[in-house]
Amino acid sequence: MPSRSFRPSRRGTHRPTDVDALIREATTAARARQQGYRERSLELHGWICPDGSNWENLCVDCHEDEHTRGVLGDYLTGKD
Repeated sequence: MPSRSFRPSRRGTHRPTDVDALIREATTAARARQQGYRERSLELHGWICPDGSNWENLCVDCHEDEHTRGVLGDYLTGKD
């Protein structure tokens, strides 16, 4: 059984990438992301609000966790 050479092979031919097309694609994707709810909210509220009210910017799981903490706390302390 022949041993495997660890030298780079020249089998694949690398096509030159169109840098301008790559930049256009990245710019278009960035614009699309900036139109999303979270990005617009972060633009308005910033990453950290002084009063801690920017929990709306969290992921869905963290957002729901934030809502249910108060409900669970009220239930456990009997404040219904």
